[in-house]
Amino acid sequence: MVAVNPNDCRCTSHFNSSRGVRLAWFLFAALLTNAPLRAVDEEQTLPRGLMLTLTSTAPDDAADAKDTQWARMVALHIPKGQRGSPFLPGPAHHARWDGFINVGLRGRYTFSVEGRGRFTLTINGNRVLESGDETDLAKLPPVEKVRLNKGGNAIVVEYEWQPGEEASLRLYWQSDEFPREPVPPMAFTHDPKNEFLALGMKLREGRELFATMRCVKCHTTGDLDKAVGARMPELASDAPTLTDAGVRLGMPWMAHWIQNPKHFRADATMPRLTGPPMRGVGGGELPSAEAWHIAAYLDSLGQKAPPAKRPPDSKETIAAGGHLFASLGCIGCHTLPTHSDEKTIDSRVPLKWVRHKWQRDAVPAFLMNPQAHYAWNRMPNFRLTEDEARQITAFLWSQPAAAIKPEQPSITPDAKRGGELVQSLGCLNCHEIKVKDAKLENKREHPPLAVVVQKVRDQARGCLVDREPPARHLEGAVPVRAPLFEFAQHQSDAIRAFLATQVTSLDRDTPVEFASRQLRLAQCNACHKRDGDNDRWSNHEGEVASLIIKPAAEEMPKPADDFDDDDPSKPKEAQIDQSRPELTHIGEKLRPQWMEQFIAGKLDYKLRPWITARMPAFPARAHWLAQGFAMEHGFAPVAGNDPEPDLEMAAIGKQLVGRSIDGKAGFACVQCHAIGKKPAENVFEAQGINFAYSKERLRPEYYMRWMLKPARAQPGTRMPAFALEDGTTPFTEVLGGDARKQFDTIWQYLLLGREITPP
Repeated sequence: MVAVNPNDCRCTSHFNSSRGVRLAWFLFAALLTNAPLRAVDEEQTLPRGLMLTLTSTAPDDAADAKDTQWARMVALHIPKGQRGSPFLPGPAHHARWDGFINVGLRGRYTFSVEGRGRFTLTINGNRVLESGDETDLAKLPPVEKVRLNKGGNAIVVEYEWQPGEEASLRLYWQSDEFPREPVPPMAFTHDPKNEFLALGMKLREGRELFATMRCVKCHTTGDLDKAVGARMPELASDAPTLTDAGVRLGMPWMAHWIQNPKHFRADATMPRLTGPPMRGVGGGELPSAEAWHIAAYLDSLGQKAPPAKRPPDSKETIAAGGHLFASLGCIGCHTLPTHSDEKTIDSRVPLKWVRHKWQRDAVPAFLMNPQAHYAWNRMPNFRLTEDEARQITAFLWSQPAAAIKPEQPSITPDAKRGGELVQSLGCLNCHEIKVKDAKLENKREHPPLAVVVQKVRDQARGCLVDREPPARHLEGAVPVRAPLFEFAQHQSDAIRAFLATQVTSLDRDTPVEFASRQLRLAQCNACHKRDGDNDRWSNHEGEVASLIIKPAAEEMPKPADDFDDDDPSKPKEAQIDQSRPELTHIGEKLRPQWMEQFIAGKLDYKLRPWITARMPAFPARAHWLAQGFAMEHGFAPVAGNDPEPDLEMAAIGKQLVGRSIDGKAGFACVQCHAIGKKPAENVFEAQGINFAYSKERLRPEYYMRWMLKPARAQPGTRMPAFALEDGTTPFTEVLGGDARKQFDTIWQYLLLGREITPP
């Protein structure tokens, strides 16, 4: 049962002016709203997801090639002519999912499928659904009332299609408690001990490391350099340009960073290029002479202005910056400067050195456009105003900073010598430096990838060693070393396995695998829940709770006028819901074209203007992320256009979104949802999205699923369920009370898009 606070039920005012009747209706509706899906039985400890094996025909009549990987759910979309996996020599033609489907209580479920090809579903050893000669899988009659036991039920799904043709598949279920829906990721687990799965994931780890560590910047890949289109996108990732480093960065910090990047952040991708550190008093590590020389050279770059004379930051400015830091979710990716741990287990980046790293005058510009010097920067663009950027800077500068010792070198840094080292150590393989409008010449060459692959089994040389890089030989006075990445053993093993067998996979990629990698690397889970896992922001919001500036009482949203003043349940203060969207169903929910614009930060409106948090922009990743999210759920990377709305049905839908007035039935959607330029009439706690944007944003399949059972699609939502268990609504005078037909008329109304007019 879901508990209902009558004060949450603002959309019920149209049913009856009597509070007693309204409350009785919603308590009844609550009884009919099933609880959220439980992920697995309490005793179930297997990891989430399934084992997916794709098969393709190998060239030259060789045996079929297979690739095994992890998958979130039983869903697949492979466009015509594409492989489906970067590790297959040709297009896949067969897919098999193995694992367990988990339910909290024993029950009976109805399974169905959509897609094209040949399909079989086996549960607990029994074949329960089979396509036979039918290739339009949507035409298969659903298999009724399959019994699932409490906990894990063994599941095998096999799907076959013509090689080189489009593959598309989605598995659905339903029960007496919930309508038809894709079987969600939280329902699946798998045995992680399978040797083929372990190998597939090891190769992917090595491939990802090869790309994210920018190995291709040093080791040319021959024919792969000519690849276009589906080449692994991360291979094109840049590194920060250093042309004006002296204007932006602090010299002592640069020296320490060059000497040991991982001291400052555990996930640093920059290797150590300089020699062994000097030893200070007590045996501590100090930057080497080479690191100080390079820092001095970088410090000389850029047109430095005289230090700005500014008055001290006011308490109000600092407080405003702290409020922004807390309310924008910075704590999800960063630790406060006062945080004690240098390396956190959840990969948050420490800010304790920010005052050493940055020249203060450069920070606001960076915050307003983090990609200005680094297109693939993992720091996203929040589209801050200049005032906001200055407030956050003031807050950071008000915090205590960790010490960097020594701040002054024990030698005299030589900028000229540092420039020679920059040219000779390989810095310019990744970084760009322009001097007088020309790129600084790179004088360091590395062996091509073909040579590296031949020597990959040599444990004693190259970038994969886990100790201080020895000097190999001298070019003039410059030592030549392999970069030191400090790989863990499993990482170097993964890279070796990848280089030994799968180098050609760099020439191809899939949007699904790109999205899976970047969802983690871009740390989307810092702000968003997914698959039942909490977001990091929520886990750490207590660290910044004291920074939130609470609005004055007169600025708080007022309770609704139609509640009695003497009602003890009426809140003294109301707060609009600030929860952020979950990402569990994003590929099923949103159109990829809209997603791409949204992720790139190109929309001309803010979707949820009442939320203090902001969706930042990831422009370099937007295209492949949007396609990958859609394809992961079994949908095409480009959604088709909706037909023109049925104006007669749209007129009925227009009536239904309004209030019940003069005998006309209406769900009172207008209370919480804006419609075009008309704002919501009477929001209480939870506001809804402007209806004018629904057409360009939502898939119709998800819309209908959401309307029928909102709490099933998003547990905890404040959107009420208007459909009863028998598929009707209380408005029996409209289309016989059929909920689906009524909701379809509302969809026809929403298809008017930005031309929509309120009732």
